[in-house]
Amino acid sequence: MVQAEEYFRKALSMNPKYPYYPFLLGRTLINGNINVNEGLELIQKVLGIHPNWWPVYKWKGIALYKMGEYEASLEYLKKSEELVNTFKYDIHQYIRMAEQAIDSESY
Repeated sequence: MVQAEEYFRKALSMNPKYPYYPFLLGRTLINGNINVNEGLELIQKVLGIHPNWWPVYKWKGIALYKMGEYEASLEYLKKSEELVNTFKYDIHQYIRMAEQAIDSESY
């Protein structure tokens, strides 16, 4: 993951206006638990550019889940699932985990 982070940081610095690099860096930071907050900030920027692209909703939802913001996470994960318009196992799993976390918080 460290090599991926370095590569995407370099790519982003060389071409900061290309929206795919902040997405890749953000996804890497979130997925690897390297810096979830920074990853979320990058994903949020991409969401502003591509508001109907399902992967940004997925990764924002995953970041929020990892930050313990389960209700917000569930909202973004469900939006991702709606936009992708097909079954994605990983999205479905995070939706279930967020729902379980919300249910356990209410006890």
